[in-house]
Amino acid sequence: MTAHLPPTVLIIDSDIVSRTASSNALERGGLIAAVTQNGDEALKLLATATEYQIPHLILISSKLEGLSGLEVCTIIKTKKKFHNVPIVMLAEKNESIENLEGLENSFDGYLNKPFIATELITKIKNILGKFKPALRKKVLSFGDIKMDLLSYRVVKNNRVVHLGPTEFKILQLFVGDPNKIFSRQELMICVWGEKAGVELRTIDVHINRLRSALRDPRQQQPTIKTVRSAGYCLELPEPVK
Repeated sequence: MTAHLPPTVLIIDSDIVSRTASSNALERGGLIAAVTQNGDEALKLLATATEYQIPHLILISSKLEGLSGLEVCTIIKTKKKFHNVPIVMLAEKNESIENLEGLENSFDGYLNKPFIATELITKIKNILGKFKPALRKKVLSFGDIKMDLLSYRVVKNNRVVHLGPTEFKILQLFVGDPNKIFSRQELMICVWGEKAGVELRTIDVHINRLRSALRDPRQQQPTIKTVRSAGYCLELPEPVK
């Protein structure tokens, strides 16, 4: 998945309740969630994934429709391009993880259902830190803005800024390439994907939310600048006189 955005986790779970709980927890934790309902669907998605579409981590339920979670894990691990993609298994309630053969080869961590959202996020971030050291302490900065990509903490002028997952993704694009003017179409594709069906005016809504969160009463100009007929970009604040 694109390096400009927070880590992407591919969820493979046939249980809609569990699948939704995982997706919501990941989004609240600042991660990007991609959802599939069974092993066949996930394997087809992975088979066509480009280098930039490979997820950073895979979260898979042990019980799936069709292929079992362990079978899917084994297939994924045999593919060379996924060797560095960690897998976290979600075991069913009261299921003994020791009964899942191939523990040392098939997956890299596990949790039992039902799980606590914070426990899931902590587990995933710890594993990502081990497999992707570049994500461990990666901090982006521009002017008086600092973004910690592991803790998803944003600070502007020594003030903590609270952002939703979508606003965080947009700001990360801006801070990662501060001289670039992003069109609304580019923002839509980078944040939601080409087939998301998001209306362009939705971009404006999130840009306004981001501006509001970053607003500093001591600065006259907004942090996010509108470039007429082109899009949006970051603007360095003028010194306070």
